[in-house]
Amino acid sequence: LKVATAVLFVFVLLVFLSFLDVNRTGFYTAPEKTTYTNDHGMEWLFTLPPGVEESEQWRYKSKDLYWSKNDTIFRKFHGYKDSVDLPNHSVRNEITRVCATLQQKNRGHLCSMFTKCYPNTLETTVSLLHDGTTFVITGDIPLMWLRDSSAQVHPYLPLLSSDPTLQIIVEGLIRRQIQWIKIDPYAASFRMKLDYKGVGKNMLTDWDIQSGRTIHVSMHNYEIDSLCYFLRLSYHYWLEMKECALFEDEWLDTAKRIVNLWIVEQHHDKQSSYTYPTLPNEGKGMPICYTGMTWGAYRPSDDVVLHHFSIPSNMFVVVVLRHLEEILESCYPVEEQFKQKVRSLGQQIDDAIAEHGVVTVGGKKVYAYEVNGCGDYVLMDDANVPSLLSMDYLGYHTKHDASGTIKRNTMELILSPANPFFFTSEFISGIGSPHTAPGYVWPMSIIIQALTSNDKQTVNRLINMLEDNDGGTGFMHESVSIRNSRQFTRDWFAWANSLFAELILISLDDIEPRESDPFFSLV
Repeated sequence: LKVATAVLFVFVLLVFLSFLDVNRTGFYTAPEKTTYTNDHGMEWLFTLPPGVEESEQWRYKSKDLYWSKNDTIFRKFHGYKDSVDLPNHSVRNEITRVCATLQQKNRGHLCSMFTKCYPNTLETTVSLLHDGTTFVITGDIPLMWLRDSSAQVHPYLPLLSSDPTLQIIVEGLIRRQIQWIKIDPYAASFRMKLDYKGVGKNMLTDWDIQSGRTIHVSMHNYEIDSLCYFLRLSYHYWLEMKECALFEDEWLDTAKRIVNLWIVEQHHDKQSSYTYPTLPNEGKGMPICYTGMTWGAYRPSDDVVLHHFSIPSNMFVVVVLRHLEEILESCYPVEEQFKQKVRSLGQQIDDAIAEHGVVTVGGKKVYAYEVNGCGDYVLMDDANVPSLLSMDYLGYHTKHDASGTIKRNTMELILSPANPFFFTSEFISGIGSPHTAPGYVWPMSIIIQALTSNDKQTVNRLINMLEDNDGGTGFMHESVSIRNSRQFTRDWFAWANSLFAELILISLDDIEPRESDPFFSLV
């Protein structure tokens, strides 16, 4: 009888547990019919200003602005939201750990810089919204870029599995990006309201309308990498969390929207409806020939392209499509047809890079920066990521360059005067950008060079260079004059700060003592 009773008890317990949804953070919620918040179906958040033509009134709607599904991740967000104190304990612990090592190596100034840069995104750019999403501005520009926001949180991802605060921030960020992409998959940056500067703006200008903007879309200039960064962030979140709760129908719909857009833009001149007023040919762009790569209008620097097939951006597409395949295999096993579509697109683009993106310079094969498929190309590199310099950092590898010869030749070219945006002086050397003035190096390029170097001496030389050229602020900047590090652009650029912190975290064991610990930069 006792055995029978025990068996019955275990059976009842198992039945009960089968009706519970157990997630990683210990929340237990009974499976239920999908319910929605009061934001579901909301279209008008702001009053329509008088005088707006009926054909343009849609630009003032807030349809799809908020996440409205009341699911496990949403409830988890609100379970922790009110107790969030940034920077959170795991980040503070990392600062203590890293600085203890740096102090032992007489690198007090480097410790000070890390203490400022590592938590900068959490301390200054993150807002937790009522809908369970996270709004992350880029810094001194109070707008949210898909690219920047993803990169800004990247160095926190290794702490995810043990820190619920970081989990809700990153999960909320991924869901905020889902809503943005749903609103406009071609947009690069977004805002929660039109008057984001607090100057009383309540109406879109003629230029806003011509350039595809709405009260929530702040930049409609299409950059391929923006969508790549959403998939990259999602993938690294999945790697750390090892669970699929976040990957539900809304996420899958977004992934399909991205892949379908990239396929359309393989045939931009025939299938795409995208135009932008600064592009020639009535906004359609420069003439192109079919390559198999996907078309883009703007670079990661927000500058217009010279040729519409960006090699670094298409490399990034290949990388994140491989990431997407892994997520589909794990979290969406029934999506076999979509997975095959993803694999096919990645192979097409990778083959196209090898066929159309490789040129011969001085008897050596190198990757061009941009091509048009008709035989024209540009040789250069830009500091912004994705770049040619960052192909290893992002994880691009190809069967078409198994030996790495083309990659090595390319690195040799872009880190030399053959790259018109490579600048050097006795103080600093690195890659700049047409986005900033000649003679200005972007610390981001130096960081990427260090992150992709296997030579300890080179890594230390580059870290020292960054330390000596912080402009006396302890922070990274967009660009720095090669003659005077106190002449820089953007005093609050969270992406660069996060990337610098990532370098210190990865290189910590290899960082060597210095004979003198600088209190401020060389000028």
